[in-house]
Amino acid sequence: MNIKLRVQNLVSTYGTRNPYKLSEKLNITVMFRELGNTRGSFKSVLGRKYIFINENLSETDTKIVLAHELGHAILHSSKKLQFMLDHTKLVRVPKLENEANLFVKYLIFNNDMSDENIYDSEMSVELFNEIKYAK
Repeated sequence: MNIKLRVQNLVSTYGTRNPYKLSEKLNITVMFRELGNTRGSFKSVLGRKYIFINENLSETDTKIVLAHELGHAILHSSKKLQFMLDHTKLVRVPKLENEANLFVKYLIFNNDMSDENIYDSEMSVELFNEIKYAK
């Protein structure tokens, strides 16, 4: 799967890197809720796609988490994969998480996270490192 190419095609098609606008254009419902320690999640129900974001995140973390969950919605929403995730243990979840982090890296940071100015004090160090070290 060429995630970089998928992101380039999305940006070219919709003319934006903004995950809020992309979600809207792709008819993905984004909802903000109290999620405890969970930052966000993606779910497909009866052909509709939903992204849930923890309402207690900073603005920066919210944008990054939305982009991550959008990556799941675009890369991992096939019915076959959703069935396997829900009903078996055949799918390696860390691989899917890494792919969603790569999606963020290409969408938000355009794969360039070397500049120290990218680190925003509002972004959690943990989240920044998860994305920075995605391969």
